Amino acid sequence: MNEQNRIRMVDLVRQLHPIRERLERAAMDVIHSGHFLFGDQNDSFESAFKQWLGIDYAVTCSSGTDALTLALGALGISVGDKVITVPNTAFATACAITRSGAAPVFVDIDSETWLLDYEHAKEAVDNNTKAIIPVHLYGYVCDIVQLKKHNTKDMFIVEDCAQAHGAKLNGKKAGTLGDLGAFSFYPSKNLCALGDAGIVVTNDKAYEDRMRQLRFYGQKSRDHHIEIGMNSRMDEIQAAFLRVELEIIDQWVTRRREIAEQYCENLDPDAFKRPVPLKDSDPSYHLYVIAVEDRDAFRRVLESDGIDTGIHYPVPIHLQPAYSSLGYARGDFPNAEALADRIVSLPVGPHLDDSEVERVLNSCRRYARAGGD
Repeated sequence: MNEQNRIRMVDLVRQLHPIRERLERAAMDVIHSGHFLFGDQNDSFESAFKQWLGIDYAVTCSSGTDALTLALGALGISVGDKVITVPNTAFATACAITRSGAAPVFVDIDSETWLLDYEHAKEAVDNNTKAIIPVHLYGYVCDIVQLKKHNTKDMFIVEDCAQAHGAKLNGKKAGTLGDLGAFSFYPSKNLCALGDAGIVVTNDKAYEDRMRQLRFYGQKSRDHHIEIGMNSRMDEIQAAFLRVELEIIDQWVTRRREIAEQYCENLDPDAFKRPVPLKDSDPSYHLYVIAVEDRDAFRRVLESDGIDTGIHYPVPIHLQPAYSSLGYARGDFPNAEALADRIVSLPVGPHLDDSEVERVLNSCRRYARAGGD
């Protein structure tokens, strides 16, 4: 297979080509300004992003992990507290909880939505539980409405929106449904920076003020530090890039939905299982993930046809050596563990044209016709 014809999971050269000149001008504007941190570009992007979301406040930072960490810090989450989340997410979700000083508490996922199971979450709550992080995994939105209904302990809700730029529930965008929403702009995300970057959003002015303080060493005013914070600043070039891309993100998300619709309509449901979106939700399809009985065989077929695939994620967090001290074991979260052994991510993104989507479908059909061999 000619590598030039390979279908890739992410191809930023192709994706960004239509706006390359605008991105180059944005970068040069920053260079010529001589102002590389906390300048007009950050202010402009924060303003544009909160307007796009429909929320009052936005605070930029240096990564999606830091976005979650800042959100938890703004809520006063610290040592002795517990935060509930799922084990089938990126490691960063749990890492942010640990960095806050709290302990992550994992609960199993729903077998149909592949998202946090609210009944399990309810059972996991105790007097030390202060917050819950529902993960809008793959761009599918968690049912925050039901979560609030189950939230009898008035726990804080921090949405992990790292994969959910543009996803909606009941017409409201992910990130506007809980107390705070944390986004990543890692280069593979629906809205991508030149490197690492993130943002936290909220409707609470007090949370915004605390996060601005925390992200700059706990500094209230120059050289006056009220608390021990962190260094989590988005540089001006990242903000300038993101501001340009924000103008076309809706086009990118629409293209992801078009491709996902083709997959949904044409993949054999007996051979390829997929998560069921919530009623009245509109996923943004950061990833298109299916479950296959013989994952290795399936991936070999697509590889032979020059098609990249991925696995998000092969090892649930509760089984990672870094969290062995929590005492979890295989079998604790059967739904998450079963999926981890079967899930495969197919290429989905604005870099793909219709002929490439059809190539992916044809390769999947070839595998299904062979009975999964």
